[in-house]
Amino acid sequence: LFGVESLKEKRSIVKRFLNQIRKRFNISVCELDRMDSKEYLVIGMSMISNDRKHVDQVISEVTRFVEAESPGMITDVATGLV
Repeated sequence: LFGVESLKEKRSIVKRFLNQIRKRFNISVCELDRMDSKEYLVIGMSMISNDRKHVDQVISEVTRFVEAESPGMITDVATGLV
């Protein structure tokens, strides 16, 4: 995250960003790791569907959205299906 001065500021940015993702894609999303770091944001997303193509499409759309709207630089993207 660029230019973040405090954890309070980071939490505000992260909360707004995660809410945008929730509203736009109707998926579960949360901050998973490095919550005590001002520089890093690790998020996880989850959805349930009986249609794998739909899941793949939503994952692609969310990834593009995060890459375009992220408040920082993306260093890694990992996906998995269960």
